[in-house]
Amino acid sequence: MSLLENLKTAVVASVPMEYGRQPTRVGTKPWVVAWPDAGTVYSATMKWNDGEDLTITFRHYGLTPESAAFATKRVRTACLAQLHSTADGRQVWSVEQLTAVPLDREDETDPPAYVYADEYRFRSTPA
Repeated sequence: MSLLENLKTAVVASVPMEYGRQPTRVGTKPWVVAWPDAGTVYSATMKWNDGEDLTITFRHYGLTPESAAFATKRVRTACLAQLHSTADGRQVWSVEQLTAVPLDREDETDPPAYVYADEYRFRSTPA
């Protein structure tokens, strides 16, 4: 199972989430859209190009500010739980929150939604 699959499994237990598109919404529950990058490779040890970074931007939507905050907390918990996990033969040795954007409101959606956005970087090496 990949890191992306592990994260999605952990988040969807309480909040619908998809990568790159809006998930099927369930009533008034908050939802999350995640945007992963393609990953970058670096030399984490004396071995050549053994490290890998994956950065994911999350957008947490809710019909109220509290609902969006609930989704944010669920994603944060799922991200931090990936520390020291193993996925696809790689061990996550660092989870870092890179950014957090203040609450915003999207009036283009129907009904309007409140949105928090943040970004996490996952660093891994071969397990």
